[in-house]
Amino acid sequence: MKIRFLGAHNTETRDTRLSGLLVNGVLALDAGSLTSGLTLSEQLGIKAVLVTHQHYDHIKDLPLLGMNHFLNHSSFSVYCLAETGDVISKYLMDGNLYSEFLKKDEKRNAVIKLNTVDPYLQMQIEGYSVTPVPVSHGVPSVG
Repeated sequence: MKIRFLGAHNTETRDTRLSGLLVNGVLALDAGSLTSGLTLSEQLGIKAVLVTHQHYDHIKDLPLLGMNHFLNHSSFSVYCLAETGDVISKYLMDGNLYSEFLKKDEKRNAVIKLNTVDPYLQMQIEGYSVTPVPVSHGVPSVG
């Protein structure tokens, strides 16, 4: 298993990036540094993003990653708590702030498929066994 740390900071500069890990090129943990830390080819290899919570430094790159997948006729899934999914769909990708990549249209399926996870419920994501465990962070969060 190859785990690549893309960023681990709560601020972004030329030399630091926001939260993001990439597992074997297909599974990302958080979306703070997916577009700034990966080539387009690497971004298009992402099949799923696990989002730990709704803070901006963990969801920032979802719209741009969505645009890159849209322009290249591909898609990916996002897995998160219901509260995090609400923030993503109501504020980040509601069609006002950025494109509605969560919606299907007459020409194609949604670019981003939003999936809700439940704490302690093990699931299979892209061949990996994942169990979201609640953590204390001020907003509903899992690790």
